[in-house]
Amino acid sequence: MRRTAIAVTALAMVFVACNGETSTTSTTTPTAPPPVSDPPSTTQPGPPTSPAEVVFNAQESDGTSIVVASVTLPAPGFIAVHGNAGGSPGPIIGNSNLLPAGTSTDVVVQLDPPLTATDLLFPMAHIDMDEDGQYLFAPPDNAVDIPATTADGSVAVVGAEVTVTSSETSGALQVVTSDLGDILSDGEGNTLYLFTPDAQGESTCYDQCEQNWPPFTGMVTAGSGVDASLIDTVTRTDGSTQVTYNGWPLYYFAGDSAPGDTNGQGLNGIWFVVSPAGDAIS
Repeated sequence: MRRTAIAVTALAMVFVACNGETSTTSTTTPTAPPPVSDPPSTTQPGPPTSPAEVVFNAQESDGTSIVVASVTLPAPGFIAVHGNAGGSPGPIIGNSNLLPAGTSTDVVVQLDPPLTATDLLFPMAHIDMDEDGQYLFAPPDNAVDIPATTADGSVAVVGAEVTVTSSETSGALQVVTSDLGDILSDGEGNTLYLFTPDAQGESTCYDQCEQNWPPFTGMVTAGSGVDASLIDTVTRTDGSTQVTYNGWPLYYFAGDSAPGDTNGQGLNGIWFVVSPAGDAIS
């Protein structure tokens, strides 16, 4: 019995020696899964182009400008006014200055060339895609500032009729003789004034001021004694076109009741009649 045990032990020792290792418990380290890649982005580079909305109502105009009731943009952009091409947007005939993201109201757009007859116009929202503040959309070569779209993916554009009306004035600017010397008047002899705070620029007379000093608006021709090269216009906030002379916006005075009256002369030291050269007569 002792010999048998020794023999078994010896065989075990030989088995271990032949295999060169002892039995061990094997453990497996879990392999981490490969990282999951993000799906490719489908977002268009640059500013968002949606959602946008344009509200444009039928209106009367002297043909030089229109007023877009409201424009809602997802990023800074513009309103481009398209002419009528058989009931659809045609060539661009004007664009706004840069508008901020959000809603802008009563946006005035100058038309070039002006409308000469009643027609459909189509204001369209565009996004300033290159963010340079300058409108650039002249397809097919330079279609940079692309149209904005509504929430449902349609181009943000609205068409409405613009009725071209006759001039709001008598149609002429002339020089008449008064107790103050030769001065400017409208075609019927009503005295015109300049407002020195305007500083030969945009009109600054609104609200109550405008009630007392109605602007001389519309399109005019040069009458007797007037230098036609000094006639121009500026656009008021309501979209109407105010006549300027030598850079000065021109006004009537509500206190004048008849042609030739000059009751507004020198009021508050800032209202004056205008000479044929376009200067204040003090």
